Amino acid sequence: MTIVNVSDPTSPYLEGSCRTPGEDWDVVVSGDRALVADGSGGLRIYDVNDPTEPEEIAFYEGRDARGIDVRGSTAYVATSRGLDIYDCSDVMEIKEQQPEIVNGFILSPPYPNPFNASTRLTYNIPTPGLVTLKLFDIAGRQVRVLEDDYRTVGRYEYALDAGDLAAGVYVVRLEGGMKVVSGKIVLMK
Repeated sequence: MTIVNVSDPTSPYLEGSCRTPGEDWDVVVSGDRALVADGSGGLRIYDVNDPTEPEEIAFYEGRDARGIDVRGSTAYVATSRGLDIYDCSDVMEIKEQQPEIVNGFILSPPYPNPFNASTRLTYNIPTPGLVTLKLFDIAGRQVRVLEDDYRTVGRYEYALDAGDLAAGVYVVRLEGGMKVVSGKIVLMK
């Protein structure tokens, strides 16, 4: 079984893998569990909470497991003989996953502000895409590009270390898609 991180679809990378006893016909992920229809290896269940080191936590004997679907803690395994149904409640963690709610493209007020040497910049991204976070001096000259990367929907935090900058007023500018927001920060030394 191979685990690939696709959080940035433009740059997927291998996160982890493990060897199964059979022939990995199908995989379904439910929460922190990966259920594998493993051919002659039957149904295998792996803890993938740490995707770099998946760990087998259970298996159900069977033959010819070729396809799988999961509803709650019940696994439906397709075989050449028909459908096998397994109650996996003893190893499945059923957690209701709530999608993260992000209200708008927002650059929150930095904390602390005014600050001495470092402050935290927090922002919300409501749609995935390229995001840039830049720092300008009060004259409008770009001082630093803080972040320039693809972001998924969510809330992000950037720790700004300004120990090498002169005291004064700076502007933080967040750009993403067709939106731009900015805010002032005051560096005191």
